[in-house]
Amino acid sequence: MNTKEIRSCPHNYNILNFYDYICWHDSKLEIKEEKVLETLNVLEKNENKIIALNLHPYNDEFNSVWDEYQLCIKTEKYNKESEKYKNFIINKINEGFDDKTNKKFYCGGFSLRKNIEKTILYNEDWYKNINECGIEDQISLHFTVQKFSDAIHTLSYKYTWKYLYE
Repeated sequence: MNTKEIRSCPHNYNILNFYDYICWHDSKLEIKEEKVLETLNVLEKNENKIIALNLHPYNDEFNSVWDEYQLCIKTEKYNKESEKYKNFIINKINEGFDDKTNKKFYCGGFSLRKNIEKTILYNEDWYKNINECGIEDQISLHFTVQKFSDAIHTLSYKYTWKYLYE
């Protein structure tokens, strides 16, 4: 779970506090440096945006967090915690969150503005959700983005990266 904390709460790591922005990309991704720089410039110019997220590969097909749930439980490592995910989703819906979505984001690659209050609130909320939900962080992200939708700069799918095997 340590990588989940570094990714979601980089402000907790002194070595990372020297940077104004953090770019996170899973190891299976090749970064498009020029697109990342463009994205950082957009964040720099728009102080209301704290994070840039790429749309999910199934953005046009998924209408609900339950679609992500159904996808993830097909994988053995995620299936082991399927009840935990289900209970997390039900609890979030009972708290007033929506299971529906008009935008589904991919959390495998993002750029984040660091060390401002709203970013830290976003980070802490996502990490709290990850800890409650389990290792399938796409599900937990669904609920965090609802709280911070006005602070997200939307990028098209694979705007700042591509898979290494492509």
